[in-house]
Amino acid sequence: MQDLGDLQDLGDLQDLGDLIGDLQDLGDLLGDLGDIGDIGDLGDMGDVGDVGDVGVSISEYVDVEEISLSNYPNPFTNTTTISFNILAPADQVVLNLYSLNGQLVETLLNQGMSRGNYNVTFDASDLRSGTYFYSLSINGFNPIVEKMVLIR
Repeated sequence: MQDLGDLQDLGDLQDLGDLIGDLQDLGDLLGDLGDIGDIGDLGDMGDVGDVGDVGVSISEYVDVEEISLSNYPNPFTNTTTISFNILAPADQVVLNLYSLNGQLVETLLNQGMSRGNYNVTFDASDLRSGTYFYSLSINGFNPIVEKMVLIR
């Protein structure tokens, strides 16, 4: 923390004032978040319509941080199982496989799916050894990408 005696000019005072203003804005924001309270589980509400200017309805929202995506075994020799979960019904679930240089190798899944846990068995017997990436995209949202290693 800077001592007020060390302030050299009016510019330093302005910077300090800006910092105090920013801290007050942050405090107001945190207070607003505290007022929201617990809204409970929205999973059983169904489609509640448009949620405002955002343009996303709650039934279409998928929290990427809670979706799990993995494959086992990894590394693998011929086949591997890709496991993932869907938190809410989705009109489009796309599971793609990419080479190390980013070329699409194969679309493993492209369909609507209901909420649940899923396993996709992938047979890589026609592919070369190497590192591949697989991505899961739900309703067009940013995909989750994981790495798999094929060894012979």
